[in-house]
This record gives sequence, structure tokens and C-alpha cells, in this order.
Amino acid sequence: MPLERELYSLDVCRVLAFYTSRTAAVRKTQKLFICYDPGSEGSPVSPQHFSHWIVTTVKLAYKLAKRPLPTAIRAHSTRAIASSAAFLRGIPVEEICNAAMWSTPTTFVKHNRMDARMRSSTTFGKAVHSFVTV
Repeated sequence: MPLERELYSLDVCRVLAFYTSRTAAVRKTQKLFICYDPGSEGSPVSPQHFSHWIVTTVKLAYKLAKRPLPTAIRAHSTRAIASSAAFLRGIPVEEICNAAMWSTPTTFVKHNRMDARMRSSTTFGKAVHSFVTV
């Protein structure tokens, strides 16, 4: 039962309904995300502020996971970070492309520079193999 409860709390429709009902009294816009700062409470969040929220959240997630931060975190790079993490955990590329709304695996490879990583990985393997077989 705990897993069902956990999955229930991740239901996007339920969470959005809860959020919109809780913010209805102060909401001054049809935009989903609103400000809570005094003076602009209920107004739409600017794209810059929303990007800041995303970057702050990604940095906090890396800190809590005790992982090193990527060199340049931008709000736009979240798909690449998420898709790389999924790939490294063995999720099939087709599933990753569907979730990221990429039409082909080529897009995944391009956005994650997987071709360069695979070449360097192959180079490393060849070097180790040649050292061992000599």
C-alpha cells in the first residue's frame, strides 16, 4: 500500500488541481505559475524567474544526491540531464525519445553528444585491450 500512496501523490492531474484551487484566491492570470512576492502576488511568473527556479531545483537535487554539478546548468538543459540519467540507468532510447518528445534517436545523440562519448569510450577500450594483449 505505501507504493500506491506514493504513486497517488505523484498524479500530475491531482497535483495541478490542488495547486490551482490553493492559488485561486490570489490568482490574477490564467498562466499556471504565479508569483508570491508582496506587490506582485498572483501575477504570472516571468520566464527568467521560472528559469531561475528550475536551475535552483536542479542544483539542489545534485547537492542532495551528493553528485558533482554539471559545468553549466541552464533551464533548457534539463531534458538533456534527465535523458542522460535515464540512458545511464538502462532505459531504452526509444522510451527516452518518446518522453522527451524527440522524433528520432538521432536527436537524443545530438543533444547529449553521445557520439563523442562513444568514440572516447571506444578509444579507451582499444588502448586497454592493446596494452593487455601485448
